[in-house]
Amino acid sequence: MARVEYNWNVEYKKDKRLKEMKDACHQIFMRLKEVEASYEKAAPPVKTETISERSKKMPVTVDLESSASNTDSDGRITFVNPMDEMSEYENESDRPGGSHVAVESSDQEEPNDTPCFVCGIDDDDDESMICELCNNVCHTYCAGYFDVPESDYYCAPCIKKRYAAILDTFIAEDVSKLHEWILHAGTCPVYTSDPSLPCSDAHCTFMKSFLRCMSWLLFNQELRGTPLADKLARLLGYHAARCTETTYCSVPLCNDANRRKTVKPHIKPIDLDK
Repeated sequence: MARVEYNWNVEYKKDKRLKEMKDACHQIFMRLKEVEASYEKAAPPVKTETISERSKKMPVTVDLESSASNTDSDGRITFVNPMDEMSEYENESDRPGGSHVAVESSDQEEPNDTPCFVCGIDDDDDESMICELCNNVCHTYCAGYFDVPESDYYCAPCIKKRYAAILDTFIAEDVSKLHEWILHAGTCPVYTSDPSLPCSDAHCTFMKSFLRCMSWLLFNQELRGTPLADKLARLLGYHAARCTETTYCSVPLCNDANRRKTVKPHIKPIDLDK
């Protein structure tokens, strides 16, 4: 069987499609040249005029006695509004206040451009919270919230100040009075129904956070023997001696002190007979 060689140049010249495309392009270029030539023949010649010729054809007359016109040193003519000269003799109260009112309305419509005090970025207004005490703005994700809370929001610096004042009261208050704090924190009805809701009691959140922190910090030897640790120990002992619960108490260390079985009330024991 004979070997057939394929020549690209020969096949390119024999291709009818390429030849038709070449002829079509040639016809388009020829038509464009014809249109351009006919446009150049039809367009009349434009006569150019110099500036001096225009000034000769259109003379300008100026009333030098009129207060509405003025001539500069270089010969140019400027027109002055006569009402501008009268405005110098007007009082501030006589002038219209439309622009002033517009500025005030624009200021009121301006959105809050205060940045988040944690990240310093001004964005995500839908995810921003405003502190009720100091008006600090904070993003929900910067404060550790999943969503904007329905209740009042207090920023971390304001909470720190409030907790510092409550801590001073805790150290100075009598143990019998503090017993009400720890009882409420241990049996908070709001936390039992919905843990995400804040309690209306001002001392409830403090006591919950305080007991949680002290349970971690008591492993530190330096904290033991301090007035704060001694006050908490006396408070827990005061409650354990007066607790009337028979099965379970939610106050820390009360079940161990009274030798109860640490079984929470909502956990039911398994009946092995069934």
